[in-house]
Amino acid sequence: MIIAPVAVARPADWPERLAAFVASHRETRFAWGRHDCLCFVADWLAALGAADPMAPWRGRYHDGGDADLFLSAQTATGDVFEALDHWLPRRPVREARRGDVAGLTIGAPSDTRLVGLVIGPRVVAIGFDGLVAVPLSRAIAAWGVG
Repeated sequence: MIIAPVAVARPADWPERLAAFVASHRETRFAWGRHDCLCFVADWLAALGAADPMAPWRGRYHDGGDADLFLSAQTATGDVFEALDHWLPRRPVREARRGDVAGLTIGAPSDTRLVGLVIGPRVVAIGFDGLVAVPLSRAIAAWGVG
């Protein structure tokens, strides 16, 4: 696997960083390989001072098919959740806290997996139409940050 674990700690001002980070992405348009859900999470980790886990891959995939090929080359299953498993430790969804990462499925019945940031009772992520907020109760996976 080329995707490596991310060493990240929460600095004392992480709540302010989280608020500023989310606010700075309110107008962000979706773009494969630059502003997709996996890049959004990687940007958050970088905002906390970690090395950007997506740095070697940014701009190297340009559509859903390319993203699938990227994930298939980096993980055993080609799944975005598995990519996060390589970056961060899993935690039970019920233990997810602000600043952690959560995984959801969107579409019917569960076509697309999406990862985003826990901001309290909601998860925010970069979706096809920009920043979306979904109830944390819809999360099916979570990863601890710091």
